[in-house]
Amino acid sequence: MRQDLDTLLFQVKDDDLPVRLGEAVLRVLPGAPILPRWRSVEDAVRAVEPAAGPEVVARARALAERPGPQAALRLVEEMEGGSAWKAVLRAIRARLLGGSGTGEGRSLEERQGQDAARKLVALTAACDVLLCAEPANLVPALRDHAAGRSLLAWFGAVEIALPFADDPLPGLVPRLLEQHGADGVRAVDAALGAGEGVRASGLAPLVAAAVEASAHDALSRLDTIGGAILSRLPGAKRLIDVAGDVAAEGIDAVPVYGMLLPALVAEVCARWALAGVDPWAEPPPVAPPEPTEPTEPLPPSVPVPVPPPPQAPPFSKPPQAPPPLQAPPPSLGAPQAPPPIRASPQAPPPLQAPPPSLGAPQAPPPIRASPQAPPPQAPRFSTPPPPQAPPPQAPRFSTP
Repeated sequence: MRQDLDTLLFQVKDDDLPVRLGEAVLRVLPGAPILPRWRSVEDAVRAVEPAAGPEVVARARALAERPGPQAALRLVEEMEGGSAWKAVLRAIRARLLGGSGTGEGRSLEERQGQDAARKLVALTAACDVLLCAEPANLVPALRDHAAGRSLLAWFGAVEIALPFADDPLPGLVPRLLEQHGADGVRAVDAALGAGEGVRASGLAPLVAAAVEASAHDALSRLDTIGGAILSRLPGAKRLIDVAGDVAAEGIDAVPVYGMLLPALVAEVCARWALAGVDPWAEPPPVAPPEPTEPTEPLPPSVPVPVPPPPQAPPFSKPPQAPPPLQAPPPSLGAPQAPPPIRASPQAPPPLQAPPPSLGAPQAPPPIRASPQAPPPQAPRFSTPPPPQAPPPQAPRFSTP
C-alpha cells in the first residue's frame, strides 16, 4: 500500500507525546542528537540546502514514491508497539522508586528481548533499502544523516540500556539477535517479500554494533533519562503500582519510530534530489538478441550434400609444372671448379704421315693393324681419361 510521506510528516504535531519524549531523551544523551522536526518533504529539503529551488522539492517528492522509500515506510508498523515502554517503566520504577518487582519482571524482560531483536532486523532492512550502501558503509551512511543519528541514539537508550540495565552490556545485542532474530526475519518477509528478512538478518550484526555503542553511551545517564521520561509522560508514576508491575496498557502505542523513520526517508530523498540522482531507478532494458532461424540436423538417412570442386574457367591454359629450381649463381671471388670436359663418343682418327720428300728414302708403310673392338667408352658425366700425346713423326726434309 502506498505511503504518502508528506502526510506521515504532517500528522505529528509539536506538542504530541512522541515529540516531547523524543526531545527529552535525546537532549540528555551524549552528543545531544537533534530531533528532526520536519512537517513536509519541503522542510527536509530546506534543512539540507536552504537555497534549493522548487524543482529540487519536486524531485524529492517524486523520489519518495520510489520502491526504496516506500519499502522503508512499510516497516514503520513493525517497529512500533511491543513491550518496550512497559519494560522501560519497570526499569525506571526499579531505579527511581525503589524495588525491582518480581511478578512480571523476568517475563517482561524476555518479551522485550524479542521485541528489540524484531525491531533491530526491521531497522536494518529499512536502512538497506533506503540508503543503497554497501554493507561495510551501511552504518556510516546512517550516521551521516541527522535522523539516522537520532534513530541509533533512541534505540540504544530506550530499547537496550534502560530495559536491560542489570545485564552485562557487551555482547547483549548480538545475543538477542541470535535468540530472537527469527521473529524479525518473518516480519520483514511479510512486509517486503520473501528473502528480504534473511538479507536483513545477515546485515543486522553491523547495526547491532552501532546500537550497542549507543546503549553504552546512555548507561551513565540512565537516571537522567528516566527522570526526563517521567517528566514528559503524563501520569507515568500512576502507571507503576507499588508491587513493581507495570499497569500501562496503552503506553506502547507511543509512535516514536513513526516520527523518526519518515524523517530519515525525507532527509535521504532530499539529498538524492539535490544530487540529481535516482538510486532506485530501473536499469535500462537489455535488447534481446535478434532471432535466428533454427537449424535442425538432417536425419541419418539423408546424405549430406557435398559441394562440387571448383572448375577452371573455359579456354584457360592447362596448369603447367613449375620450372626446376636453378642453382644460385656463384658468388664473385669464390673458387670455381672447372667445367667438366665433355667426352667424345669416338676416338680421334690416327694421324697420317706426311708424303715423303723426293729423293729421300722412305720408310716402309706401316702394317695395317687388324680390326679390333672399339675402346670402351667412358660413362656419361664421368671424368674422361687424360689425352695421350701423338706418336713421334719424322721431321720433314731431314738428312737421311
